[in-house]
Amino acid sequence: MFHHLLSIILILIGTAHVSFAGSSGAISIPHPKTGEWCLVGLDHVGPKELSLNETGTFRIRLQNRSSCTLKYLEFIDKLPNNTSFIRAQPEPSRVKKQKKQRGPILSWTGLRFNPGDVQVFDLEIKAREKPDRMLKNRLCLAMPRYAEEEYCYYFEIKVRP
Repeated sequence: MFHHLLSIILILIGTAHVSFAGSSGAISIPHPKTGEWCLVGLDHVGPKELSLNETGTFRIRLQNRSSCTLKYLEFIDKLPNNTSFIRAQPEPSRVKKQKKQRGPILSWTGLRFNPGDVQVFDLEIKAREKPDRMLKNRLCLAMPRYAEEEYCYYFEIKVRP
């Protein structure tokens, strides 16, 4: 599956010289009614480095690895500082632009995840940071209908000369 996913991203970007990284993590979020901690797996595949003003396509896969049914879930992608949002599939429910160098915040609201459910998000961003810097992308889950807390995971992208 991972190799198939990598092939799709290579086709989307249209270049074979890009170095890709895949990372996996998980976010635990408390169920609002039972208090049980619900584990949501997170896989991220995309370029591990971008040149200044280069665009990169990233695939983020969320999977409910718990026995919880999560309703009214919000997935939030806090793009790194000094990046521009180009497009996403599915389209975000909301795109919040930030001041100056701050990256935009994308959110998909009203998601429902039954046990085992998978949701995939494809994002394209553009690097605007000075070379030799690390960009930190924060991916968060929240249930704003019940609480204000966000539970996050992050990955880094290097801007190369």
